[in-house]
Amino acid sequence: MITDKGCTGDTAQWVETFAIPTANFEFKNVCDSFQMPFTNTSAIANGTLTYRWNYGDTDTSVMEDPRHQYKTHGLYTVFMQTISEKNCKDSLTKVVQIYPRPVPSFTTDTVCFGIETKFLNTSVIDTGKIDEYEWRYGDRVTAIDKQRDYLFLKHGIHNVNLRAVSDQNCIKDTTIEVLVEEEPLANFTVSDVCFKFDIEPVNKSSISAGELTHLWRFGDAKIDSVENPVHRYEKSGIYEIELVSKSAFGCKDSLKKFVETYKRPFVNAGEDKTTSKGFEVELDAVSDSGLYQWSPALGLDDNGLMRPNANPDDTTLYTLLVTDRFGCQSSDSVLVNVLPDYKLIIYNIITPDDNGENDVWYIDNAETYPDLHLWIYNKTGREVYKSDGYKNDWTGSSGSDPLPDGSYYYVINFDNSERIYKGSLTILRNL
Repeated sequence: MITDKGCTGDTAQWVETFAIPTANFEFKNVCDSFQMPFTNTSAIANGTLTYRWNYGDTDTSVMEDPRHQYKTHGLYTVFMQTISEKNCKDSLTKVVQIYPRPVPSFTTDTVCFGIETKFLNTSVIDTGKIDEYEWRYGDRVTAIDKQRDYLFLKHGIHNVNLRAVSDQNCIKDTTIEVLVEEEPLANFTVSDVCFKFDIEPVNKSSISAGELTHLWRFGDAKIDSVENPVHRYEKSGIYEIELVSKSAFGCKDSLKKFVETYKRPFVNAGEDKTTSKGFEVELDAVSDSGLYQWSPALGLDDNGLMRPNANPDDTTLYTLLVTDRFGCQSSDSVLVNVLPDYKLIIYNIITPDDNGENDVWYIDNAETYPDLHLWIYNKTGREVYKSDGYKNDWTGSSGSDPLPDGSYYYVINFDNSERIYKGSLTILRNL
């Protein structure tokens, strides 16, 4: 040291210098909602260091290798300072990036079972782009596509998961319940019927829950909406019946079956008949089937024939019921008018020789009128036989004595009729 007067002097002291730290750190950008790890690579020649971090979002730390989770994606300026024990300092700033994660979402409509469910992918991302999608439909089936519709194999609630992957490999997924409504099972039974009879389908449609509505189409332009309808066709033939069963949501199922209304058999009992009491008349019915039944059976020789003989005591209305092979029936009636006219057919010869032919005097229809009175006279007018209610049993005798061959005369009258029969008969023996 030299003063202004030229005087000189000197002195000596020890000076200590301290090492200056070098601040540095490494990191790797991460996706939103993940922690970002910082790797501290700061160094110093000797001594120890402490640290101060500012993450650029107002949060700080004094850890050596901290981990920090940002609340949202974006760019952040990270400040790091290293401080030695001698208070020597160094600092460094770096910009880190938090990548946004996709926001996966989709919309869908509720559909009926058997119909493909359509999905609308509405996923978004704030920056960058979505590179990959993966669908999981809840039944071990997956698909890698942005848009993919799907046909579920059963009804009910399906938890569908959509996974989205960004161009920075940031991943996020979402799960949404997708409802597939149950489809009803349409079913019914129906039996063939005869024409002019009602068909009565039995509805056996089913669904596990909820009520069903029904629509019937009968194949003759007629419809009905009751559960179990009653329907009558206006013509015979084969008709296709369709049942459409619908759930409360609107899911439908349908079934078609054929039903036949059989043509009824043709029957005509014939023209009305008139006959004298005691005399039978044939009924001339016509039919195209083979099972017949007349009623009443009284007065008929066989009520199972198509054309029986009728001999009623009084005027009778007979009805013929015809049944075909399908069990279909038709009927028609005929009136047999019986005239109580006391008609008799009187034979005029008797051969009482015990040969089994003409051994008695026969008056056809005499048994019909118990009020009949009969007298037989010989040529001289002597009464040889008398009967009240003749039973076709006179053998040509007067009492126990056989009458001689020859001509005889009879008179017949009735209590309840003014009709009188008179005539002759001949007895012949030993012919």
